[in-house]
Amino acid sequence: MCKLKSLYGLKQSPRAWYQCIDMFFTHENFSRSQADHSLYVKQTGEYLSIVIIYVDDLIILASNLSILKWLKSRLENEFEMSDLGELHYCLGVESERDCANHTITMSQKVH
Repeated sequence: MCKLKSLYGLKQSPRAWYQCIDMFFTHENFSRSQADHSLYVKQTGEYLSIVIIYVDDLIILASNLSILKWLKSRLENEFEMSDLGELHYCLGVESERDCANHTITMSQKVH
């Protein structure tokens, strides 16, 4: 999960931010989902990259570690960004990755 440092304080800031990030992903040949404009997908041969945007947070998924590193590097070159590491909790959903079994478990159990 990555946290981008975006514009704050102005009424038009969210629109300006979305236009900026949309232009970035369009330039990088991502396709924006028609069903959810906060979802971007890029398929390059056998590799898949998915980005989910929530305000100024990005959840990045990639089928290959080198693709993930490349995308984070491109984002860091373009935006002021903090890499928060592997996703564990977001918007009330807990995520757990089991590398050995190649699974991801998501739950909304109450703490």
